[in-house]
Amino acid sequence: MSRTVLKSFQQNVVENASALFGKCLLMLDTLRASSEYQLKRHEVIRDAGSILIEAPTGIGKTLMAAHTVARLCADRPMIWLWFAPFASVVSQTGAVLSDETDNLRARDPHTDRAVEELRAGDVFISTWASVAVTDAEIRKTRSTTEKMPSLDLLIAHAKASGWYVGVVIDEAHHSFRGQSKAYDFFRTVVDPDLTLCITATPRDEDIEDFKKGVHLGNLRRIKVRRQEGVEAGLLKIGVKTAVFKAPGNLEELLNFKLTALQQGVAVHRRIKEELATAGIPMTPLLLVQVDSTDNSEKEAVTWLTDLGFTKKQIMVHTAKEPDPLLNSVQGDNEVEVLVFKMAVALGFDAPRAFCLVSFRSSRDADFGLQIVGRLMRVDRRIQRILPVAPELMHGYVFLSDRDSQEGILSAGDRINAIRNELASLETSVDVIALSQNNAGVVRVENGQPELPETEFSLTGETFTHSTDTSGRERTYADRPLFANWGFSDDSAHIDPTRAPAGNPKQNRTDTNHASEFIYELKADVPKSFTKAEVDVFSVDILQDILNRFRWDAQVLLLAKTDSRKILMENYEVFSHIKEAPEEIKAKLLRAELDRRAQLCLNTADADGFLDKRTLYAGLMSRLAKEANDMGVAGLESREELEDGLAHILALRPDILPKAISEAFAANTVSVSAVDLPAVLESVEPLAGSRFNLYGVYPADLNEWEREFAERLDNDLSGTILWWHRNPVRKSHSVCLPVAGHGFFFPDFIVGVKGRTKGKGKILVEIKYQINDPVGNAAAKSRAKHPDYGNVLMLYLNKKTGEWMTVEYDERKEQNTLDRIFREDLLVTY
Repeated sequence: MSRTVLKSFQQNVVENASALFGKCLLMLDTLRASSEYQLKRHEVIRDAGSILIEAPTGIGKTLMAAHTVARLCADRPMIWLWFAPFASVVSQTGAVLSDETDNLRARDPHTDRAVEELRAGDVFISTWASVAVTDAEIRKTRSTTEKMPSLDLLIAHAKASGWYVGVVIDEAHHSFRGQSKAYDFFRTVVDPDLTLCITATPRDEDIEDFKKGVHLGNLRRIKVRRQEGVEAGLLKIGVKTAVFKAPGNLEELLNFKLTALQQGVAVHRRIKEELATAGIPMTPLLLVQVDSTDNSEKEAVTWLTDLGFTKKQIMVHTAKEPDPLLNSVQGDNEVEVLVFKMAVALGFDAPRAFCLVSFRSSRDADFGLQIVGRLMRVDRRIQRILPVAPELMHGYVFLSDRDSQEGILSAGDRINAIRNELASLETSVDVIALSQNNAGVVRVENGQPELPETEFSLTGETFTHSTDTSGRERTYADRPLFANWGFSDDSAHIDPTRAPAGNPKQNRTDTNHASEFIYELKADVPKSFTKAEVDVFSVDILQDILNRFRWDAQVLLLAKTDSRKILMENYEVFSHIKEAPEEIKAKLLRAELDRRAQLCLNTADADGFLDKRTLYAGLMSRLAKEANDMGVAGLESREELEDGLAHILALRPDILPKAISEAFAANTVSVSAVDLPAVLESVEPLAGSRFNLYGVYPADLNEWEREFAERLDNDLSGTILWWHRNPVRKSHSVCLPVAGHGFFFPDFIVGVKGRTKGKGKILVEIKYQINDPVGNAAAKSRAKHPDYGNVLMLYLNKKTGEWMTVEYDERKEQNTLDRIFREDLLVTY
């Protein structure tokens, strides 16, 4: 197999890392002459013994790390431990070492720990989970057997033999996150001379946590920007992500998962055609990431077979049911679709993948980075014949949850933020041979070591530098790693027992509920009102509802509709360029249609005036008649009628409530309510009111209601005669039946001078929210009392202080603010 020729930027990274680590090893070589080698080596290692390579997925981080390790092992006895973030990456890493280097040998620390076979260039590849857990069964590599020593003893043997030990950590912040055992193992057992970290998902806070956990010092960074990989033909030009947008009332009715899969399959097949046209012998791989719900992978397989894939073309890999052939899928052109949950998204390598469909809901940028990373690589078969069609130089992501796009775009921003940077080869320390059996570590300033004059120590004792012409002493102490990083123990202290500012309202503790204050009903005001009720005895309400239901051609077409038009929006991840949306069709979810239809029936008549079974039977019968009269086929059997009615009620949930509301309004009659109480009782004194029937402001008025009542009292035009606070669910209250929302009790009844409608009375409702998810406010704004007429609904604009009237907009099917309220409107409304 031919070796990969390093790109120029890859060569620069390898040379930079090798030079810095080589300098560190040379200092350690010199320091070995010191009797205090073990004590003094850590200062050298903390300054020049750790590097972090930051580069996007697919740019060749593993390849660059492998060549760096190979160079360092070429001229001195050295072994390496290579820790992959996930088990699926271990074999991929071993393949890179075997295929791309001459002097590195991949070894499995679980089964291959023989000391007598140890040689320079041995690389033990594993995950932290296999060596740094408390579970003895999993952590067998840390146990000595009759045939092999433990990994701990193997490392100790290598060090005792004078060998250096290096560590490569792939995605360190994934490997170590929350694993104190891993930190302990790294510091106390491995205690490496060199540490090489590689990551595609750098986050400074995670890196700092890692540095702190393993006691790294000066972690020098080498960075490679994405464009280097694009220009070298290793990475695709970009990744396009597609999300789907539907009207809010349809979102829950649509099968966005199936829609995303259908669109992903369509693009996958176009890519397949492009590859064939270009003469590239490769079958593209479609990745389908299902969510964590039960049997989600089986549902995806069913959809895929419906879309024309054979089961032989589909591989399923989950944690519960892993496919042992997963790592061979890149070379298996018979497998055209890979269905997975999470494991494949984390570290899986398949450059022939162009399209990924994800059913998961996540806004996390780390998740987005893993998704984007699976599609960024350019397959070697394409690299050989570049340039190719633009379609083959992009990845494509289809998201069933549009909110997940936030994580994908954030991932693009983080990748774009990486800029080229090489690590400085200047060190802050150097090792000086003081004698044949002694060496010392000195500080380096401006490239020059500060040579010791008389004595030298790294244990905190005094030493004097020959370059100090003043003769004064300088001291150096091996201080804790993070002592000067700005962390302090004297942060501001907040007393948790301190009471918050302000005076809290004192709770009333009086348990005597006897009324202490009584206010009499005025003499010259109404003593009673009328309430509205539906006359269910003198008319056939059900027949009236069926007649008012809108059985037009458009409604009947809904009965046979299995999809709706929606928009597919496309964004490029790295540039954030939004392309023109595409109109597509999305399948309706039958289960959600049934649920919505049932909900429509249940809420259409919340007060139980109607028998819902009788209503449903009537609707079914009338649908069959209307379909027959209009010649609509496919609505003959009971199953077809049930399915058709479910579609109508779910897709047009406004029709039935409106028909019921109209029927109720046409058959609503006025009934006398019980007389008003002769007195209003209160446990507290009430403020006086000018026009209230009892001469006071009732205690149950909220802020807006009180403000409106005060406005009525401040009328100077003579329009307001009196006002009454209409209580809820009292025998003397005024109420109106509202279909699907129970009885409606308007907030106020107002006596208006000169009003000819409503017997000189008007009902007023104060609304803080003019529209709500269940349509309660919209239904109330259309309510009409047989005696008092339409209810005037008002909204207070707190910014301007103006009261606004609220009217129902038939076209928008919602309430809207209409005009500024003036008292003279009460006369004619």
